[in-house]
Amino acid sequence: MLSGPPGAPANQVPAMTIRLKNLFVITSLTMVFSGHATIIFENSGTPSGWSYTSGDGSGTVTQVSSPTYRGSTAVKCYQTYGGSGDYTLHSECVIRDVGKNGQDRYYGYAFYLPTTWVDAPEGQVVMQLAADFSCCGGQQTELLMIKGTSLVLERNWGDPANQVNSKTTVASSVAKGSWHRVVLHKRWASDNTGIYQFWFDGNLVINESGKPNSFTGTELYRWSIGLYANFNSFTGSRYDYIDQARVTDNFQQANPALWGGSALDTAGIYQIQNEASSLVLNQQGSLTNGSKITQWSSASTSQNLQWKFIATDSGFYQINSVKSGKDAVVQGASSSAGAGIVQWSFGSAQNDQWLPVLNTDGSYTFYNRSSALVLEDPGSSTSTSTQMDQWTPNGSANQKWKLLAQ
Repeated sequence: MLSGPPGAPANQVPAMTIRLKNLFVITSLTMVFSGHATIIFENSGTPSGWSYTSGDGSGTVTQVSSPTYRGSTAVKCYQTYGGSGDYTLHSECVIRDVGKNGQDRYYGYAFYLPTTWVDAPEGQVVMQLAADFSCCGGQQTELLMIKGTSLVLERNWGDPANQVNSKTTVASSVAKGSWHRVVLHKRWASDNTGIYQFWFDGNLVINESGKPNSFTGTELYRWSIGLYANFNSFTGSRYDYIDQARVTDNFQQANPALWGGSALDTAGIYQIQNEASSLVLNQQGSLTNGSKITQWSSASTSQNLQWKFIATDSGFYQINSVKSGKDAVVQGASSSAGAGIVQWSFGSAQNDQWLPVLNTDGSYTFYNRSSALVLEDPGSSTSTSTQMDQWTPNGSANQKWKLLAQ
């Protein structure tokens, strides 16, 4: 059963916790996360392996070592727009044949705008899904664009020669100098059997079913990320970075935050030590659901500070207290940065499962399965009364944990 907040009956979860909090159960839209999950395409930050890369005009598509979302490389897409009819120049990575009416697909990747990025009122396309039609050439069902300071998704469907369209502001502002995550879920359909969901930085922005989301026909679609049209609104050179691109049949594998994972010892007992504070996870000796998880000195040998890892599936683990037999969980299955960590009996909301990602210094970062945020010591606190929380991953020491065998 779903894990509720402290004080709630075991079988009761407020409606607010089901919205994005449990990414695997969203109203009537069923997502499949079985052992038969399939990765159709993936690229971890290199120009190789795509159907092709396009660098029209003076554009380039190159591999870089910084910044990267995760791993050692990312792709830089660079283009110069002269403002004289060249506004549709491409600098993109493209994978063909990854969408078609009747298919159910998830498209996920991370992108980064440099601090020098200049906002333009008419927009700059950073992602598109398109197919070629005998009637009218290349036509896009999706154009994701930076428009002014906002991130806007334009959608087109119906007859490719006489399209219906809509625009949705996904985010009112897009931070420069930071990585952002996009996941699009489409059950491709030109009739009323379509499913459409869009997440930005872990937040579910669009959640629709029973509507068309594609053009009529049997054409195969290509997915392109990088830089495309800017609609004559910008003159000069610009670039963005892309990383961790996947096409799959499930959210978990498409979400860049949930890539990877590292195997953990499930037989041993450990203290889990924060790099910033040097203190270790502490469940305070409580046997009660909802008790706060804080931190304490590693010098103590108390079972309050001892934890074991229980494997679930797909690289995720329960962080299970030796003292209480309960797990470290995100309170109320929240998707909000800053939500506290408590202990709770294992449930099905998946806020009690964590993906360990090994860092280069031997520490681990733990990604929550429900929220895709990471376990941290808020503010790098050295106080033993500080409750641990979750936050957007940023690579800081307060989000890194060492495993101390007991």
